[in-house]
Amino acid sequence: ITNESVDNLGLAPGVEAYALIKAPWVIVTAADSPIKTSARNTLCGVVTRCQTGAVNGEVIIELESGKSIAAIITNESIESLQLKKGVRACALIKASHIILAVSP
Repeated sequence: ITNESVDNLGLAPGVEAYALIKAPWVIVTAADSPIKTSARNTLCGVVTRCQTGAVNGEVIIELESGKSIAAIITNESIESLQLKKGVRACALIKASHIILAVSP
């Protein structure tokens, strides 16, 4: 983020901040995938829900911290990655797709 944003949000060591990420911006891969990517944020965990829709589906990955992240991906991707409850998976997020927020 910009230095101006750091100042406007009052970001400093120890200040609690939130990362907001739209589910369609999250790329999902198998946890053991050896791919290299330009996405600098990789969050791995276990799939707790995998719900398909008409074309796309929602995948929820619970992280080791107990927090979870949602991704919207194609049903074809869910099938090809063999995603289902209990499978380890990773969420990849480009830094430019993360919005930081702080409580007022």
